[in-house]
Amino acid sequence: MVRLRTQSLVFSFLMILALVGCSSSGPGPRLPVVTEVPVAVDGASVLPVTFGGAVIAIEPGTLLGFHYEGAGMAKDYDYRWGPNFTEKTNEMNLDVFDILGDAGYRTVPWPTGGVTETPAGEAVLKLKATVTLMEFNSFSTAGGYYQAYCMVSWNLINQGDGTSLFQSDTEGYKKENEHNAGVLRKAFDQALTNLLADQGFADAAAGSQAQ
Repeated sequence: MVRLRTQSLVFSFLMILALVGCSSSGPGPRLPVVTEVPVAVDGASVLPVTFGGAVIAIEPGTLLGFHYEGAGMAKDYDYRWGPNFTEKTNEMNLDVFDILGDAGYRTVPWPTGGVTETPAGEAVLKLKATVTLMEFNSFSTAGGYYQAYCMVSWNLINQGDGTSLFQSDTEGYKKENEHNAGVLRKAFDQALTNLLADQGFADAAAGSQAQ
């Protein structure tokens, strides 16, 4: 009995150590995400698309990553979701219409209150983006650099009846030598580019034209 109880205590102690290790490790360095080639569409074959801005579904104080010092990659300090990052999120939206346009989609600006159709009466689809995961790390090695990663949940919506035409999650990654909003924006841009590489997205936008 004593031996079994001792083994049980040892097992419990090891489990606690494992849990502590998992909770304190946090997000770390990431490998680059492959950039896919968007599916080119004929704008006349799909309904125009509008975009109202990314939603950041990250709680204040959430750990985003660390600054790694030296070749030993020692964690010097951490980065957390707060004012220094939230004030830059509007810049994540700057390239969206350009990226859509480069793939052949017609776009419609998002006015206050939204838009459901063009002046000619053509229905407009809404692309909704929710950033569900964001990581940010910096490194002192190799002259110093910054690394951003995000996961975005996308939803293409028919605003006429509110139905979802297509949903997908994609990843984005960017590495830069300077710390600015651009590294976050470009990670988000890659996530959008990879969304447009999905034939299912193009088919959904084209299929809604015939409805």
